[in-house]
Order: sequence, then structure tokens, then C-alpha cells
Amino acid sequence: MTLLVASFLVLGSGAIKFEFFPSTPSQTIRLQLQTPVGSTLEETYNITKQVEQFLANELPQKEDVTDIVANVGAMGGETQRNFASNAAQINIDLVDVKEMKYTHDEIRNSIREFCEDLPGLYSYRFSQGRSGPPVGEDVDIRIKGASLERLAFISDVIKGYLRDIPGVTDIDDSYDTGKKEVRILPHHEKLAIAGLTVAQIASTIRTASTGLEVSKYRGDGVEEYPLVLKLDDIYTEDLETLKDLKIRTRSGDLIAIRELADFEIASSISKIEHRDSDRVLRVTASVSTYEENGRTRRRSPAEVQAILTGSRIGNQAGMLENFNQRFPGYSYEFGGSTGTQRKSYASLARLFVLALLVIYTILASQFRSYVQPIVVMMTIPFAFIGVIIGLLVTGLPFSLNTLISVVALAGVVVNNAIILIDFINQEREKGVDRWHAIINSGSVRLRPIILTTATTVSGMLPLVFSTDPSSQAWRPLAVSFTFGLLFCQLAHALHHSGDLLHGG
Repeated sequence: MTLLVASFLVLGSGAIKFEFFPSTPSQTIRLQLQTPVGSTLEETYNITKQVEQFLANELPQKEDVTDIVANVGAMGGETQRNFASNAAQINIDLVDVKEMKYTHDEIRNSIREFCEDLPGLYSYRFSQGRSGPPVGEDVDIRIKGASLERLAFISDVIKGYLRDIPGVTDIDDSYDTGKKEVRILPHHEKLAIAGLTVAQIASTIRTASTGLEVSKYRGDGVEEYPLVLKLDDIYTEDLETLKDLKIRTRSGDLIAIRELADFEIASSISKIEHRDSDRVLRVTASVSTYEENGRTRRRSPAEVQAILTGSRIGNQAGMLENFNQRFPGYSYEFGGSTGTQRKSYASLARLFVLALLVIYTILASQFRSYVQPIVVMMTIPFAFIGVIIGLLVTGLPFSLNTLISVVALAGVVVNNAIILIDFINQEREKGVDRWHAIINSGSVRLRPIILTTATTVSGMLPLVFSTDPSSQAWRPLAVSFTFGLLFCQLAHALHHSGDLLHGG
């Protein structure tokens, strides 16, 4: 029991990091660029060309780069692409992961240093380019509230916090100001005096700028051609000229629109996201490596969340601990990989409880006892202790694959106890006393149990000691299964016979 409690304390202390699904390095790095809103394709192309030249000639890790492919005017993945004149994407193809001399983080950091000082570049980010299940952004904070302006202010505050956390990069938000637009603010009193409406002003400007279909023309054939009435573009391209556009009042007089409304130039909002009937603004970021006390460490999404929200175990206050007091009426939640991790862990926890109930039901029906199944299932906690020891020894994170192996171990580690108890029951039925039945079970069944465990562990060892980058995502599963099975076998050999003596 002491070891089990100690295992939970180690897990909660942060000695073992949580990572939903360890990323497997991809052979392609996707760099997304944005120039200021309203930039032309030519301006975006010039910025993209400078980045391409840096990647091809000045990148310190250029020997790991094989191809550079740029797409100006669009960016995004296979399922969703955004088209805009100020957007561009550069796909950087790398050599095989096994042959790389540098890490992906080293390459990204060199690119970041160049892009930070590049004039004319509004923003940049590295999109997710890794294998494995779609888990979303490493850090995804969803701020909910009513006012977009207030949401933008809160997002700036949170982005400032994220910048202060080492190992957090590519900080961005979903607030898109969009292109510039002319807003016409009518004076309702003046419109009433002139006998005009807002719809009439809108119709006049629409007709002047985009035109109005007044008729159709049909030639000798059957096709019809629309006849559109509109002003020449020189009258609508300049704002001051547009203000002098005249509209006829009810009395027949012509009056300039500038006398009836104010004009202002402002940025429009290109999109507004909603969640649970509230407006939502997302703050996203990626995690990377950082230097601490001369050692290179890797930040995990769970650590970022703990820094922001605080830790109950360590009694540490978080950066967002007084969020509700500072921003009343607004709330936030974590999505991305953290949200997916929370849902998956909760689902696996329910399945684990269900698995325990099924195991107990099967054992109770076979042994015809309510006590012996509990004795058998007492071996499961020893497997969890072995899992924690394995992760500590190898330095691997507690991931989804680790939890899957724990669930699988629950059904595997009970096999040894089942073999022993079944043999003990057979001996007791023959009239052998309890003590000698236990001794006989150990002497007769111990060898096949050891052989079964040895063959199972041997099959996992290649993956446990693998250094292939493509297999690193699955190492936690193999390590957890191997160490859990070995520790359970060791504990079983040392203590289980005594437990059977008192529980039979």
C-alpha cells in the first residue's frame, strides 16, 4: 500500500510529465506566413521569397533540408485551406528522420530568429506537421464572452502570460481584423428633414459602385445579356469623390451624401466564432524545448496548463487564478490536446472500472467465491507501481498509450494468480491441507509462470530499447507493459503466497 501511495505522489508531483500522444517527427515542416491585411500578392510573394532564400542559403541546418515548396495566396492543410492575398505557406521537406543531424526544434528556432526581424512580415506560425491521431493544438485556450473588443484585450493578456513561459512558441489568436472598409454613419435627423431613409442612401451607393440591372438585351440568339447602370469607377474609387455623390430628396432637390452621413475607415471582422451561445476567441500556442540550469528540457501542454491555472498538489497559484475577478462575465476553457486528453482519460477510466467489474464477475463465477477474485485482483495495483517505476527509469511521459497499457495489464497480470489459485483449489479438493497446497502450487506452477512472463517481456524488449524516432510514440506502451508485468511478477513471487494463506 505504501508503494502504491508513493506511486500516485510521484505521478502528481510532476516528476513524470503528462503528454497526450507523444509526437513523432514528420519529414515536413509547414511554415505559414501572413503579411499585413490588404497586402497584394506581389508584396506577399516578395516576403515569401526572402524566407525561401534564407532557408536555401543561410539556414544553419540547411543540410537537413531537401526541398522547399512555397504557395503564395493560400495556406492550410489538406482538409481546410484559407485563400487570401496576404497569406503564404512554405513546406520544408527534410531528409529521413534517421539521417537528420539536427532536431526539428533546432530548425524551427533558427527560422523563428530570422522571421522575428523580417520587415513586412505581420505574423508567422508552424502548423501541426506530425504523425499520429489529430489531437489539436498543444495549447488552445478558448475565451468566452459578449464583447469582441474585451475578448481581444483578454487574449492579449493571456498571450503575454504565455510569452513568459519558457518553451512556449508560436503564440497566436483567432482574432482576424480582416480588410479595411468604409463605414457610412447616417444622421437620422437630417434624413428625416430631407424625407429620405437609410435604405435610399444604401441603394444609391450600391448602384453607383456595383451597378443596378435595369433591363436585358437579347440579340439574334436566345441568350439574354443584362444591362447594368453604374457610375464610372473614378467616382467610387476615391472616398472624397464618393462623399460628393448626390441623392434626390422628396422635394426634388439634389443633396450630397456627405451632408447626410459621416464616413469612417475601419477594419472589419472577417469571422466571429461562437460556442455555447457565447462569442469565442481562441489563443493557441505550441510547446518546444527550453534551457534550464544548463539542461535542455521539453515543455508539455499539461505543464503549461498547470502554470496558468495553478497546482493543488504543490499549492502553487496560477497566472489565471483570479480570472473571474479581473474579467467578470467572461470565462475560459482549455481545448486542443489538453481537452482531447481530458476526454480520453475520462473515457478510459470508465472502461477500466468496467474491465475490473467484468474480471471480477468472470472470476467469481469460475471460483464460486467472492473472496478469491479479490485476492487475484490485488495483483493489479502492483502492475501500476511497475508502470511508474518504468516511466521514471526511462524518462518517458505518461501518455494515452501508457493508460492503454495499464488497462491491458489489468487483464494480463491476474493470469498468474488465477493459475496458482486454481491449482490450490484442485489440491484442496484432493484433501491436501492449505499450507502444502500453496507450496505445491509454487513448485509446480512457478516455472510455467516465469516462462510465460519471460516470453511476453522478451517480445516487448525491442520496442523498449528502440531508438528509432518513428517508434518513440509507442515506447511508453511497451515500457509500461514490460515494467508493470515484471514488477507484478516479482511482487507476486515474494508476497502472494502469504496473501493466499490468509485469504483462501
